[in-house]
Amino acid sequence: MLLSNGCERYKRDTYAALRRMRHSLAGSSLLPLTSTITGKRPTLLHTVVPGEIWTQDQQLGIVNVNVPIRSTIIKIPGGGLNVINPIQPTPESVSQLHSLEEVHGPVKNVILTSTAVEHRGSLGPFTQKFPKATCLYVKGQWTFPLPLGLRETGVVSRDITPLPTSGIIPSTGGLLIKTLGPLKFKSVGTYAEGAVYEGRTRTVVLTDSVASVTEEPPDIIMVDRRPLLYHARDDGSEVVDDTPSTWRKGWRRMTLFGLCFYPGKIKVKGFIKAVIDANNTPKEMRGLGSDAVPANLYPWSWLPGDESNFASFGDGKLFVPPILSKLIFDRDPEAVLAWAEDVAKWDFVRVIGAHYNNDVKAGPEEFLRAFDVLKGGEKGGRNRVMTEDLELLQKASDRLTKLGIVEESKVCDGEEARNIERLKL
Repeated sequence: MLLSNGCERYKRDTYAALRRMRHSLAGSSLLPLTSTITGKRPTLLHTVVPGEIWTQDQQLGIVNVNVPIRSTIIKIPGGGLNVINPIQPTPESVSQLHSLEEVHGPVKNVILTSTAVEHRGSLGPFTQKFPKATCLYVKGQWTFPLPLGLRETGVVSRDITPLPTSGIIPSTGGLLIKTLGPLKFKSVGTYAEGAVYEGRTRTVVLTDSVASVTEEPPDIIMVDRRPLLYHARDDGSEVVDDTPSTWRKGWRRMTLFGLCFYPGKIKVKGFIKAVIDANNTPKEMRGLGSDAVPANLYPWSWLPGDESNFASFGDGKLFVPPILSKLIFDRDPEAVLAWAEDVAKWDFVRVIGAHYNNDVKAGPEEFLRAFDVLKGGEKGGRNRVMTEDLELLQKASDRLTKLGIVEESKVCDGEEARNIERLKL
């Protein structure tokens, strides 16, 4: 009876979680969506350079693994605003932008510098809130299963214009761009990213190519601490306190999941045991995964030592996220390195990425160093992320290559992760 009740609760909560995922991830669906997203998603407005640059952060996540997703707003000299990679236009985020418009002028340009679905997905709904703004987009946009244009996916801007590959972006007040790609996948899709340079403040705005992580959870993650407490447990039976050290522990593990998907320090439970354990979750810990993880499931336990795994990349320095270094950038490392070297010719002191740390103090040298992982040869570049955390990505890379979905990797890092025997694909 206990197991039966647990299964029924699992089924019921699974449907609830799927409904929530449908709404929370609607903007990043692979399918084209045209409806305006106005859900209750918190937005934090941050001033990077007073009177010049601001950012808006929301959460992007699934099954209690959350990361910041960020839009950058840059003032146009003489009046007006550029919005780079807009986030979901909730009432709160739109109100924040209207407050900036009252002081600095209207949103004049909406700039999409990525072909990634989590960034493109917000474009249509956002333009519906700011229809008079010009929409500029990086080339290589795609939809699946049908090839649709931007208007067919909800963009209502009067002017829709592709961004230049390099040089000055027209009507933006002097913003410069250098574009990577589009790198075309062997099966379907592309990867393209435009680096944008604002010269007055010596700022580079990027999307996904590099990230910076430290032990303190970002402010937007702290808005709802339940996922941090959820991940801070060594096992689903543990009771943890709502304290700063617990938040850091939860963030450490959430980041390992977000970057690697299958951290080396977890031990996955069988389904039946996971359901039984979920049914016995301590009362104080129930609801930490409400609407994100069904039926209080915690289907793994943590082995000792994940502090070292996080420390391998969590020092605040820029690095290439492993999903890019293992599945995308390593297929055309020469093009990626050439782009990085070109971006490094700009004289910048600040990097604003679309995920994880904001306003990273870094210049061309620190930026270039992040791409060392793509410098192969016999010995190969080394990923900062520990080998045991790369098992899933390495084996996915091998499998996708064998199936003809992606090209063969052109970067050799020794592929030690291929020899780990926790997971079979």
